[in-house]
Amino acid sequence: MKYIVLIYLLGIHLLSCQFVPSETEPIIGQVDSTNQLETPLKAQIKSGDYYELYVGVDQNGYMTAFYQSKYSDSTCSFFIHGSADKGASLVAYHPYEQTPPVEAIFSLYGEELLIKIRGDALPYCDQQLFDAVGYPIVLDIEKKWEQIRIIRKTTGLMSEPNGSSILASISQGHVFAVLETVNGWCYVESINQKNVIGWVKADSFEPILE
Repeated sequence: MKYIVLIYLLGIHLLSCQFVPSETEPIIGQVDSTNQLETPLKAQIKSGDYYELYVGVDQNGYMTAFYQSKYSDSTCSFFIHGSADKGASLVAYHPYEQTPPVEAIFSLYGEELLIKIRGDALPYCDQQLFDAVGYPIVLDIEKKWEQIRIIRKTTGLMSEPNGSSILASISQGHVFAVLETVNGWCYVESINQKNVIGWVKADSFEPILE
């Protein structure tokens, strides 16, 4: 009888010594709200020259871009804007074509960018842009472009903001990359012509369709 009592007391002692987790220590399989992993940031499309696509991304991650086919027998071109996040859905249209805006889907894989257009409202464009896979392009030269914009009407390219020295006359439809914006003036460079750089008023551009 004495041995039975000893065994019973020993069992109680062993049970009392089992590990009991504290309230502040997370248990495996539970979520610790004080120590959750942060969601990884989405990859973002970079500003620069993608050979056929010219991309500007501002400090808020908003993207403006202009696509222009390099094929000699193609006149395909269109403006794009929207979020620069990976897998972004953007708006694509040509400001001088009487066609409605369409959706452009961007997928980013390292330095390669896939563009896919939903619909067929962009005239003169290669069928590969509308394929299920999309049209692949690769970043050629990374730039510090804040925006890509189209000139709305003929304006002067100035040597400095509010200056009187006109470097060149810029016609409607000319596409520029914006490097800097200061007090209503944009420091720009042409995407099609080398060494065409200067200042234009910020209201010189075609408005962005919402």
